[in-house]
Amino acid sequence: MKKNDPEQAYERSYENYAASILVQDSLPALKPHCPPLLSCALGLWITEAVLLTCGQMWDRGLWLCVSFFGFALLLPFVILVLIKFRHSILFFLIGSSLALGLSGTCVVTRTQAAEAYYDTTTQALVTVTKDASAGLYGQNADVSITLPSGDVLAAQGRFPSNADTIRYGDIFRANLSLSKPHGTSADFAWQSGCFLTAKITDLNPCEEANSPQSYILQFRNSILETLSTIPGDASALIGALACGYRKNLSEEAYQSFKVCGLAHIIAVSGAHLSLVCAFIGCLLQRLPLNKRLSIILQLAFILAYLVLAGMPISALRAAVMTALSLCSFFAKRRP
Repeated sequence: MKKNDPEQAYERSYENYAASILVQDSLPALKPHCPPLLSCALGLWITEAVLLTCGQMWDRGLWLCVSFFGFALLLPFVILVLIKFRHSILFFLIGSSLALGLSGTCVVTRTQAAEAYYDTTTQALVTVTKDASAGLYGQNADVSITLPSGDVLAAQGRFPSNADTIRYGDIFRANLSLSKPHGTSADFAWQSGCFLTAKITDLNPCEEANSPQSYILQFRNSILETLSTIPGDASALIGALACGYRKNLSEEAYQSFKVCGLAHIIAVSGAHLSLVCAFIGCLLQRLPLNKRLSIILQLAFILAYLVLAGMPISALRAAVMTALSLCSFFAKRRP
């Protein structure tokens, strides 16, 4: 008796499935593999985390040894890669040695530049690189100092208690008393990459030259000034989400976010940047633009949003990852 078509199709599909199982069993088992770039990044990240935790009390001589040791290890590892010995552990060690060499060099050069100005008083141009936070004796903020000699130093600035609100991007000409960080301020200075403490007095605001950054900062300040006139935590929350400015948010509201496990929402990071970029990308898709121009416009918007948010580290990290993902189009890779 002849089988009907559905039964024959079922038997053929079962036979094909059984044959595929036999073929898979005959193939060698695939071993887990970590991409070389990921292995290198993991080595760099883990080593940097260890150095950040342990290296605060090290002197300049020890950091110089760390730098020499890192670059000395890097050369043989690179040679092994060039002779086709490519293993994930080797790339991990390359990232670790690169972190040792670069970190040691950076700390040594910054420490040497800062030591030349310990216990000095001068007048210089001060650019605020981070929104100030209120302290016991005034406002504290990371600053970039341009000295009359042309040298540029990173420092932890201490502003007078009677000064106006200090925000990211503000520029002053002021008198400075430079010193080595001590006590609890040394911990904050180390985490910010600063090797100087600057006591700032006699502030004279300076207007920045007309540039796209200055216009964005003016727009940011106008938004924050408008929100500051509205009472309540709702306006402060808008300022934190849109401009990365959390100083107006009450401690009670912030603790409520922490209790609910939502404190990360009020810190501009990858989630905020992804939503904003997705929204801009959808808008640009509706315009008659080619893919290349659309990506360039998205990159420009990411840069503008970083300035608007005050350049926090979390947003800067997310922006780099987003920009690399968008630029994969130019390398003929799928984003």
